[in-house]
Amino acid sequence: MPSLGGIGQWRTGVHYLESSYGEQINSLGRAVKEPFGDREKIGTLRTGFNQTWPIRALSKTSLFIEGHIDYEFENNMTAFFDDKTTTTFKIGATWRPSPLHRVQLEWQEFHGTRNFRSRSGLALVILFDGL
Repeated sequence: MPSLGGIGQWRTGVHYLESSYGEQINSLGRAVKEPFGDREKIGTLRTGFNQTWPIRALSKTSLFIEGHIDYEFENNMTAFFDDKTTTTFKIGATWRPSPLHRVQLEWQEFHGTRNFRSRSGLALVILFDGL
């Protein structure tokens, strides 16, 4: 949808991942266990907004800002903390020379609402699909 002189998108979705591990042997020939057991599960409900502004002076380049909230309705990998809700903020620029190629530089902020988890930093994403 057009908004703030660019393109805005409200996104909501459910993400669920379950991984199962069989018996594993390390390089010394010893059996090892994963830190969270043989099955890892995470289920997240996410909602948020993304705003993009094309940079007309630089072909196929845009600026963006994004904010969203995640709520983990299932996660068996949090034995040492309980911080189910995370807020995320990102700001950056993307260059997409083709639909299959992208270079993106962004600043990311992640904060758990109970302050058990937080992280911030610069991220560089380089995607060359279809090679």
